[in-house]
Amino acid sequence: MDPKFSAADLANAQKLALYEPWPLATRLSAIAASANLDAASEALAKTDFARALQSFWGRTEMVKLYSEKPALRPVIQDALTAIAPTEQANFIRLVRQTLAGAV
Repeated sequence: MDPKFSAADLANAQKLALYEPWPLATRLSAIAASANLDAASEALAKTDFARALQSFWGRTEMVKLYSEKPALRPVIQDALTAIAPTEQANFIRLVRQTLAGAV
């Protein structure tokens, strides 16, 4: 992770507000801004990604991340395994539409 954000910083932020939209959005932005994620940061990112996938707003943010940050795709794909298959299919459909410029 970039020097500005450590895995410990992200973990502390998660403890303060697990599901609150604004802090979650801030953490997603911090993750997206990071050039490289170390293993600890990837695990924390996966947790936030799984949380984000639970709401329409979060899924929309995850589609943006998936589309704009190819380096995060494996972590996002791993987080997808935590949601129901129908929700996975909906996410994939939305990604395809976004990448095709239909959304």
